[in-house]
Amino acid sequence: MAISVTQQIGSQSLRGQDAIVHLNSSDALTYLPSLEVGQVCTISSSSSTGNISFVDYYGSLFRITPTMPTGNLASSSTPGVLAAADTISIEV
Repeated sequence: MAISVTQQIGSQSLRGQDAIVHLNSSDALTYLPSLEVGQVCTISSSSSTGNISFVDYYGSLFRITPTMPTGNLASSSTPGVLAAADTISIEV
């Protein structure tokens, strides 16, 4: 089973760098409590994968580290940036 969330604010995502996923208040209330460090995430537009490295349970964001150290989590339409409105699928 997978959870799908939508990125609200564009976030820099260069090689080897964590991408920050900003959620709207509804997604934050619904999904953040069930997220855990280590869960696998996939960026829908680019099929890039990574693992959750940090969850802000009191806020509205979490970070994803690329699976490969030289990889990135950028959207296919915006090199170096995880674009707003891109969908992130999280394996539960």
